[in-house]
Amino acid sequence: MVKNLCGAALKRQKPKQYAEVKNNIEVNYMAIIDEISALYDNYLKTIEAVEKKDSNVQGLFRNMMGTGASSDSCNESFVMALREAIEGFAASSPANSEALDVVLAVHERSRSGKVSRTAGMMLEAVVGLLLPLVSYLDGRGAKEVLDKYYDKKTVRQMLPNQAKLYKALNARSF
Repeated sequence: MVKNLCGAALKRQKPKQYAEVKNNIEVNYMAIIDEISALYDNYLKTIEAVEKKDSNVQGLFRNMMGTGASSDSCNESFVMALREAIEGFAASSPANSEALDVVLAVHERSRSGKVSRTAGMMLEAVVGLLLPLVSYLDGRGAKEVLDKYYDKKTVRQMLPNQAKLYKALNARSF
């Protein structure tokens, strides 16, 4: 069943502790970047498989509307798992550089190559989940994100979640 395929593939494997020490250096952001990367990989593989299983009529509807009943459960599972990972990381009070690395990693993954319309819209929308990390960025970090990902977009061209993130980044940048 497709719903079970989506839920199983996109659940976080186990809660991670983000503060680990290697060679007396705290590297708590590496685990979250790996986890986020795995969530994106699993989401893209799963949504591709789900869309291949859709019947022609479902595929036609999905292509016209940008969504489909099968893919909705995958999208929901992906958002829930990604939100849980980002909020868990934000609760660890990351340093500016760590938060910046995670914000940049999510933005980079959200620009994945060729994906379906459904997946593309979802990847664009989930960057809004980064909002809890903005408070850990300093002005330079916020400006770096703005310059790299938002320099050619106007707020009118953004999805609502992107616009909220943009406004929060803009407020912190100098």
